Amino acid sequence: MHQTVTRIAKWTTIPVLLIVAALSSFAGSYEPVMDFAVCLVAVYLANRAMRLREYFWSAGFVGILILFSPIFLVVKLFLLLGLTSAAACITLFVAFRTQLLPVEQLP
Repeated sequence: MHQTVTRIAKWTTIPVLLIVAALSSFAGSYEPVMDFAVCLVAVYLANRAMRLREYFWSAGFVGILILFSPIFLVVKLFLLLGLTSAAACITLFVAFRTQLLPVEQLP
């Protein structure tokens, strides 16, 4: 039962955060507060996903955090570009790291 509730909660958080962030422009003077709330929830959920070693979910929440943060669009684009480049480099490093060959014992 606990796993089902957790799975439902995980699959509903991203759409809910995206809907709230998209509708925050209709909040008028409360738009910065709503954007800050979305960013705060995304930070919490990304941190939780990292602790649970669910890196795909963490990357999704970090993307939401960057997308709806109150920084300028140019900075957001370069930040996303930098994170994507770093992820590609880390993936290549892990995939092509050198491994020691097993040494056979001579009798």
